[in-house]
Amino acid sequence: MTADDAAFLYLERKEMGLHIGSVSIFEGPLPFERFIAQIDSKLHLIPRYRQRVVLAPFNIGHPSWEDDPAFDIRNHIVQLTLDPPGDDEALRALAGRLFSEMMDRSKPLWEIFLVDGLEGGRSAMIAKVHHCMVDGVSGVGLMGIMMNTSRDMQPLTDKPEFAPPPLPDAAQLYFRALAHNFQQGLERLLTVQNDFLSLLKSMSSTESLKALADVAPLLAELAMPADRLPFNRPCSGERRITWREFSFADARAIRGTLGGTVNDVALTVLTGAVSRYVKMCGERVANRFCRFMVPVNVRREDQRGNLGNQVSALLVNVPLDVDDPAERLKLVNKRTEALKNAKLADMMRIMTNAGGLAPAPLQALVMALPFVTLPAPVFNMVSTNVPGPQIPLYATGQEMLNYFPHVPVGNDMGMGCAIQSYNQKITFGITSDFAAAPDAHHMRDFLFESFSELRAAAGLGEERQPIVVVPKKRKRKAETAAEAQVGQG
Repeated sequence: MTADDAAFLYLERKEMGLHIGSVSIFEGPLPFERFIAQIDSKLHLIPRYRQRVVLAPFNIGHPSWEDDPAFDIRNHIVQLTLDPPGDDEALRALAGRLFSEMMDRSKPLWEIFLVDGLEGGRSAMIAKVHHCMVDGVSGVGLMGIMMNTSRDMQPLTDKPEFAPPPLPDAAQLYFRALAHNFQQGLERLLTVQNDFLSLLKSMSSTESLKALADVAPLLAELAMPADRLPFNRPCSGERRITWREFSFADARAIRGTLGGTVNDVALTVLTGAVSRYVKMCGERVANRFCRFMVPVNVRREDQRGNLGNQVSALLVNVPLDVDDPAERLKLVNKRTEALKNAKLADMMRIMTNAGGLAPAPLQALVMALPFVTLPAPVFNMVSTNVPGPQIPLYATGQEMLNYFPHVPVGNDMGMGCAIQSYNQKITFGITSDFAAAPDAHHMRDFLFESFSELRAAAGLGEERQPIVVVPKKRKRKAETAAEAQVGQG
């Protein structure tokens, strides 16, 4: 396990369960046995899903991934039924309860809950996977493996036999950890050196020097403590989930008219919703910012299929007192472009890799220390944005209608937002801690209002409240879907 992945194990505690996940809604029921057979037929394509975490003696090295001799897929896929009427509010409440539960480290760190009883004959799938296994980008890749691109795809028939050896004993783990420490330390040192030299080379151009000059005022802002917003309070571990989705075509049209990228549009919508939430809590927004931590994928082209965490981050300060949505979008775009052009994500990645050079026992000890409430948070909210497939996906012949992502929260960060596109929609998944943000369910309406005003500013008219349509019976077989389009420039 890399230092990046192990950090999610070291930092986890009851108040901050570090699993990511999703809630997916399907047009019809997912037959339990057929679903298990379909997933089981593909598990050899993702061996990590049959491996468990094994700690090194005395934490002499980072934990390792070992094939689980006791693996049973039925310990990971569970069937649940909602009580009538089985509306979306009941599904959100169920998802919140499931995401509140810590994951059992004695088995592979993933779970799927198939949910029957959703109104309109629909069903749902609630998925959890520990952050030490995947980040958002690799999670989307896994979705492409676990799901089907055709309604009629059958389970694979050439599945190899799974016959894992016994787990290694303490002596084996100890000496393997020592060897791994040497190998990973050398690789990490070379990576830091190469990345630093590449950064120096790229920063020697006139354009790069100008980018540094442009970003200087933003760095001065980031050097100041972040405002403590209403949801930046100690967390209890009790999760609440809500979501909202919009047309991806509308987001592209807003980008085309007002400028920026689709990512900028999404961050602008989220900022407008946060501003409304702060006002609802009776606090001022004048001269205040929300500091978002925005993960950045740093995979090279040859690493696109890799699991694990390969991300850096940008800290983006966005003013909360800009009422004009078009002006807010311009500010977001200007700030994100300045940060990216100055290659701050590359600098952050070098610092993270350098920190990973510390001895594994020291990393485990420091990250396991009790959280201390700081006078001001490092950032207010995590906002992930991951491009997903722009075609429909299927499970056991049923189309996935909606996909709502989940991001962890904890410590003094009581609210987070995961943004993801799927099948011509863009979805905002809001996760909150009930102790820190008991009124976070209002974010669903605030996101709608924020997107609606931005849509109107782009000349598209105001967004109308969506009407839930019960899926009709299929009259013909769906055509095989084309390959997923990825990217949201």
